[in-house]
Amino acid sequence: MKSSGLIPFLLIAWTLWLGAIAASEQVRANDGLGWDGVRFARYATEGPKALLNREINDYYVQRMGPSLVVHGVIRALGLPFDPVTIRWTFLGMNLVLLTGSILMLVDLCRRLGLSLHAQWILFLGLFLNPANGRLPVYYANIGDSFAFTLGMAMTWGWASRRAWVLVIASMVALVSWPAAFYLLLPLIVWPRTMDRPEAAEGPSAPALPWGWAVAAFPAGAILLAASWLAAQMPTPEWSPRNMASLAMNAWIFGFALVAVLSRITAATLKTVFSAWSARGVATAVALFLLGRLYVASTESGSLAFSEVTYWREVLLYVRTRPLAPLVGHAAYFGALAVVACALWPRAVEAAPPAGTGTLRGDRSDGASGPRYRVPSAERELALDRVVHGSRHGAVVARLTSGRGRGRGVSALL
Repeated sequence: MKSSGLIPFLLIAWTLWLGAIAASEQVRANDGLGWDGVRFARYATEGPKALLNREINDYYVQRMGPSLVVHGVIRALGLPFDPVTIRWTFLGMNLVLLTGSILMLVDLCRRLGLSLHAQWILFLGLFLNPANGRLPVYYANIGDSFAFTLGMAMTWGWASRRAWVLVIASMVALVSWPAAFYLLLPLIVWPRTMDRPEAAEGPSAPALPWGWAVAAFPAGAILLAASWLAAQMPTPEWSPRNMASLAMNAWIFGFALVAVLSRITAATLKTVFSAWSARGVATAVALFLLGRLYVASTESGSLAFSEVTYWREVLLYVRTRPLAPLVGHAAYFGALAVVACALWPRAVEAAPPAGTGTLRGDRSDGASGPRYRVPSAERELALDRVVHGSRHGAVVARLTSGRGRGRGVSALL
């Protein structure tokens, strides 16, 4: 891929962050440390001593990573452990990590052969949201940027076939944001071994029928009700606002579920049962046991806060705020980017029947024959005929794989 959005991505992101700093974006509670952030600031002050003395419950010992990094930086620089220093150290760490995430995103897109348009969609979805555009400055000391970078690092490690990156990122996630390990566990079990020639094999999945969108609501309602019961939440007040919020958010949850289910084909199931890695399974089990050992040897035993408590807080927002999954913590992953990833293959599959489009190719040999190569797809275009127009040349080409099979497409050169 020759085109890269790296420079404009960095300029946009840093403009947002510097603008937030210039506007004095900062949570006002507790000297700028916020509410839950006070706890992470205390961990940053105490450092490993809090773990060794078993002062932290099992929920927070799995979120110590960012605080330990800040503790090490402040101690290495010989700075005081006051609220201002702690917050600015967290903030600086956030911006460095998110800059690295942008670098990984661009390289990931290059490795997957995504176009510049796809890069922009992913960047806008992942970074132009409250979680990555404002929160790293406004509420710097809660470790969310650390969590996002771990998810990006694991995805990049999978795309670049660097198993050691997955292992290291997983180990850090187990002490910083364990959800990253569990959510991205499939990347360890099913490593990326080779690129499949999807263009030569035909469409990867059928088009998404309207039935899936209709089924999203009952599926989401069942999922939300099951979560409500599992968290032992009280029966919600059925006010018009709550009913509208629950209905809207149930549809969003359901759409996320059916969007994944609609992509499952016979080929997908075959891959699941044939492409898993025994070494990956062993690695995942070892990492899980290592994480459990870490928790058992450091946690205090207190039940003051847990994953269930956290999930109850999430459900409270789901009950009263429509679209909360799109602008809340789901923004870690970029809701727009998730939708784009799900729908992008369909857009590519639908493009040829839709008519002529824009195609850019580079000459692949020095001969005078009409043969071009598309760099990202590495497919040859055997030009059949050319119709010259007044301003553009309309080209009818045949997209062929290495085995000579292909299908007709129309394009503008």
